[in-house]
Amino acid sequence: MLRDYDTNGASQVKITTAAQSFCVTLFLSLFLTNPANAQRFIGPLHKQTVKFQRGKSSAIIRGVAHTPGTYEYTIGGVQAGQAMVVSVASENQGVEASIETPEGGWAPNGLGVKTWIGRASTSGNYKVILTNNASKYGRHPKFTLKVIVGSDSVVRAQLSEPLLRARKAAQTFIFAARAKNWKKVHSLLAEKYSTKPSSAFREVKDREKEFRYFQVGTARYDLSENNVYGSGSSLDTIYVTITSSRSPGWSPLFVLDAETYQVQGFYFNDD
Repeated sequence: MLRDYDTNGASQVKITTAAQSFCVTLFLSLFLTNPANAQRFIGPLHKQTVKFQRGKSSAIIRGVAHTPGTYEYTIGGVQAGQAMVVSVASENQGVEASIETPEGGWAPNGLGVKTWIGRASTSGNYKVILTNNASKYGRHPKFTLKVIVGSDSVVRAQLSEPLLRARKAAQTFIFAARAKNWKKVHSLLAEKYSTKPSSAFREVKDREKEFRYFQVGTARYDLSENNVYGSGSSLDTIYVTITSSRSPGWSPLFVLDAETYQVQGFYFNDD
């Protein structure tokens, strides 16, 4: 199993129609008796194959998760022992992913998560099943699905690059604030903070003198030690710690979007 990151040919078995019908009936009778699962996997099933460009180990798929509806993405040709990353981000934070193994079971800690990082236990086709589990709001949210499959070194490189870019973006933001280049600061703020006057923008201006002492520290994803945090985590957000030469014990935190590298918010506290 891979840990957190910071900056520092399978055979197919043909099943008869009768057998398929029996399997589906058995699955429904056992699986849907759980109310949570019945809520999660309902509606029309949309199927698609994850396609990797030649020489690439990662793929990004964007779409809309209509509710009710279930979206199945097949990752073909995965070899046993390869590292795998599945991450989904959505407008309403309600789209979840479940990872199904070639044997038909769920990957460890791979049911109803935003981010899953693991290792293929068996060669074959893995499936990522997406559903919008926030049925009371945002019923048709846009989503972004990221899939990475490869060796440990390849996956680490794929995950490390956004962290490096996030650190650079945070450094640019600090330099702009030091220079009182408020137009630049505004352009580096995420869309929800871009309307003047925003609380984030005002806070930067209020703390302008403190920015003179800021230096970029480490960047990390919000993942638990076993890399599966659950509904609150996704690879779409990066945290960059900031050190202060004026107050060594003070560690502000910048929150950046992992795709646009815009600043989504700050945590200025003395913890």
